[in-house]
Amino acid sequence: ANAREGVQVTFFLAVLIVLSWGMRRLAEQRTQLKTQELHERLALSEAEHKMAEERARISEELRERDELLKIAFEVNGVAMWVWDLLENVAYGSDPICAMTGREPGSINRLPKDWWRLIHIEDVESVKNALAATRATGKDYHQQFRFLWPDGSVRWMESQGKCQHDSQG
Repeated sequence: ANAREGVQVTFFLAVLIVLSWGMRRLAEQRTQLKTQELHERLALSEAEHKMAEERARISEELRERDELLKIAFEVNGVAMWVWDLLENVAYGSDPICAMTGREPGSINRLPKDWWRLIHIEDVESVKNALAATRATGKDYHQQFRFLWPDGSVRWMESQGKCQHDSQG
């Protein structure tokens, strides 16, 4: 009976050692996985931080370029306008408001409101020139009259290009 108990104790100890080793091995693997996950999170966090810094740097560069462009426009008496055909809205820089005798930001973004600023006798030729530019992609160049709020008429020269998005 002692020999049998000795074998059972030895078997129990062997099983206990194997289970302990297995549990220790699983704990080590779990620790390694957690460490690897933490390293990946840290790398992701560092990458996000670098991207945020890069976005901030690019944003500052764009702001500086916009300021320089604005100064160049003002110094040269140039204004800029954009007509987004997909959204059917027009944007004009502050100098274009001054050129039309309006306060900055006072011109509505709807193209129909811009057309009202152009002398009635010139509207059709401007529309035709813009349509030709859209159709052919050739540069736009037009001279026309603008109506000021006080009823006076001023001449304007407008030049531009048609820019297509990735869908054409």
